Amino acid sequence: MKILYVVPDFKVGGVTTVVQSLDAEMKSRGCDSKIICLKQSENQLDSLNINSKLDLILALLRLKKIVSEYKPDIIHSHTIFPHLIVLLYKFLFNRKIIIINTEHGSLVDDQKDKLIFKLYKILSGSANKITFVSKFSAQTYLDSNIISKEKIKVVYNGIGLSQNLTSKINDVDLDDSFKFCYIGRFSPEKNVILLIQAFQRIQAEQRGQKISLYLVGNGEQESFLKSYCSQNDIKNIYFLGFRQDITEILNSIDCLVLSSLTEGLPMVILEAYVQKVLVVSTNCGGVKEIIQDTRFIAENNNVNSLCESMKFAFYLNKEAKEDIKLENYIYYKKFFSSEVMLEKYETLYKEALGDV
Repeated sequence: MKILYVVPDFKVGGVTTVVQSLDAEMKSRGCDSKIICLKQSENQLDSLNINSKLDLILALLRLKKIVSEYKPDIIHSHTIFPHLIVLLYKFLFNRKIIIINTEHGSLVDDQKDKLIFKLYKILSGSANKITFVSKFSAQTYLDSNIISKEKIKVVYNGIGLSQNLTSKINDVDLDDSFKFCYIGRFSPEKNVILLIQAFQRIQAEQRGQKISLYLVGNGEQESFLKSYCSQNDIKNIYFLGFRQDITEILNSIDCLVLSSLTEGLPMVILEAYVQKVLVVSTNCGGVKEIIQDTRFIAENNNVNSLCESMKFAFYLNKEAKEDIKLENYIYYKKFFSSEVMLEKYETLYKEALGDV
């Protein structure tokens, strides 16, 4: 079996993590697999060199050449732009090629009328299967009549166990404060300002144990968020910048917090479960499919609700915390491990090829 994975780029993130895992595991199972990017990659991967709309024709010709030389049995694309490229290739050059699309996000109301999704609605019928990382994400596409129900399969993203299960980082103050943490991009849809405001409220009413908030990542809103903290004189908030040592950071904190407006299936929650860290999140995307205890889920874009969920995690006694962390870890192993994800994709590949 030969599989060609097509991704937008190879930046650090959930999509890259999933595709790297799929590629490595399929190779270990005797398959021949290859990854190509739409944009130039520093990882010496093949690229279609798409930097603007004007590059589309040349990109399709490059893809035609790659497929002609590599001769994959299946092309597996991830996220909307790669879907369009591979489906256009199928329409123009190779009607028999098996195409699997995997969508990692959810469709929001202001997206469905955009040209790119109108094009996907036209082309998606030629995909052999369309997988989604959560039931919620799949339903947003169904509700917008972009894809047909018979094409859909939900395959949860999965992650493997880290090798550094106990190591911590040196630049987190290892005092007795309760450490909240956000890990991700500083972009509008992540709504990090809501988390900062919720932390500010908890801090204002907290008279006992010290609390702190660590913000890990970078992005377009970084300056705005730092200015807000400075102007409001919020203490004990630390910006750690972009980091690769996520396992070590998770081992150094008490509670991961997500305040997003929209998500697909947040991989960082699974990473926290593996390291047995409490998680609080706003109710968006597939979050409810990961977090079973609704006391840890806040209303979307509601600072009071997020504040209450964070306080619930903070005030739990030690025994209750340990029980919940263990329950989360068991739930991860059952539904969200890389082994579970890979078994489902391998079965899907075989079904597409008629081998099952």
